[in-house]
Amino acid sequence: MTCGQQARLASPLLTLGCAGAVCSAQGVRPRPAPAPAQAGSIAAPASIISATPGTTVSRGGQPVQARAGTALKAGDVVQVGPVGNTDLRLRGHAALRLKPKSVLHLTGLPEAGAGQAAGDTRLRLEGGTALIRVRTLAGKGRFIIDTPSAVTAARGTGFLVDAEPQQTRVIVAEGHVAVSAPAAPAAELELAADRKAVVRGAIPAAAQAVDAQDSLRLAELQELPDPGGLRAIEGVAGAVLVNSIIVSPDGQKGLAAGSTGTITLFDPRSGRSLRVLRGHTTPVRALSFSLDGQRAYSAGTDGTIRVWDLGNGAERQQFLTPTGTVACLAPSRDGKFLLSCGDDGRVRTWDLTRGVGYSRGTYEDTSTSLDCVAASLDGRWVAAAGSDRTVSIWQGAGVNAAVKGRAILRAPARIRDLAFSPDSSMLLAGGENGALVAWYLRPPPRGNAPTGPVADVRGFYSSGAEIMRVAFMPDQSRVLSASRDAVVHVWDLASGRNVDRLERYSAGVPVSGYGARQPVGLSVSADGHTVYSGSGDGTLSVWWLPD
Repeated sequence: MTCGQQARLASPLLTLGCAGAVCSAQGVRPRPAPAPAQAGSIAAPASIISATPGTTVSRGGQPVQARAGTALKAGDVVQVGPVGNTDLRLRGHAALRLKPKSVLHLTGLPEAGAGQAAGDTRLRLEGGTALIRVRTLAGKGRFIIDTPSAVTAARGTGFLVDAEPQQTRVIVAEGHVAVSAPAAPAAELELAADRKAVVRGAIPAAAQAVDAQDSLRLAELQELPDPGGLRAIEGVAGAVLVNSIIVSPDGQKGLAAGSTGTITLFDPRSGRSLRVLRGHTTPVRALSFSLDGQRAYSAGTDGTIRVWDLGNGAERQQFLTPTGTVACLAPSRDGKFLLSCGDDGRVRTWDLTRGVGYSRGTYEDTSTSLDCVAASLDGRWVAAAGSDRTVSIWQGAGVNAAVKGRAILRAPARIRDLAFSPDSSMLLAGGENGALVAWYLRPPPRGNAPTGPVADVRGFYSSGAEIMRVAFMPDQSRVLSASRDAVVHVWDLASGRNVDRLERYSAGVPVSGYGARQPVGLSVSADGHTVYSGSGDGTLSVWWLPD
């Protein structure tokens, strides 16, 4: 669930600790916040994603069997078994696939976190084949692969290196790669996309075109995980102020919308526009995917909610809201119903099974302007929040009918975003003053309205900047908050500690002013390894997190 909202500057941080049906911020006992973990402190500079049998990692001359999740550091040597591939991840900036019998030395790895990697990364491929995806690196950092007969250097690209005793073959899929010979490193040949070169003691005079067999080999690059980086969304970045950016759980589709009323379907891996959805006549504020990723829902200030077929871009349904502006949308897991909320303080349920827009009912009036609404995956809970520092929560009938008898959970500040945990046992809220709160939900007896105690609450320390988006990691061990200071914080759910800090990549996009840097989306891949955060300038920052 993602909703585009405007924000105000935050007040100092606040912690929360209380329990019960009505949870207030009274009696808060402030204490010094623990220092946030330095970026990358929860993971090694590199790790094994998957390993074929017989693959080993040698450290200090002692080989051990490589397994998924094995941590790697500078000086390690990875030797791949005789059958199958082994995939590696260099935290925050590169992914590699080593083919059978390849030998790779991790000569030098920058000690940086998931957010930014600075300095050179240097690897030595003694033999075999490596496919590499490298995000655009910060500053003057380069990604260098030495072989016995060549040196390759890149700053953001996808390419393949074949290392043989007397020659090295380099094939480039995208970006640029500089190739030189060890005997004359100053002389370089730059290879652009779809070009290749073979180095035999000296660099060739010119690059060659990639042929069909080369393209087939390069196709494996798409099987590697996204190395992260900044994506400027085509037709959006630098053109409009964006209100909402979301990415599907499989990482295959993204949606962006803002002040023009158009919605751009894009490829999150490249930022390339795939389709433009036209229909809204005023700014779009809310976007959501269906659970299967085949449909999209949108709403904004023109008083309509629209359902889109992402296969052909056609508008399938349109609902007319009685009050105009819709701030947020949340679909049911079965795709039959859609929740909306807005300035009138009401949560409405829309029936998606009918051919025309039909409102199934209205939840109890909250008497406040609502910024966000969320539905639990098990259909048991519906929650909404807005300007009055409370979270309204309903239990019992799922999202398929209007429900009375709400419980009120009091928050320390205005809440901007809500998220239920994947198992529907917790509710996460983030908002002004850097407030970040998680409630552990305890359902009332069957058939009873939630008038008694429904939740225990725990508070987190935050950066103090206003939180605009929140999300759970799929395994529920960590939660994420995207704040208006353009940072995504990773929190350990058990301890409440800030364990990682993902800084927005530098944009260089000519959209400035109010809202350009603020997060307008926060999405997590289904496997929990990739985090996406959209910004008001139409860019998407992508990070990879280890287990």
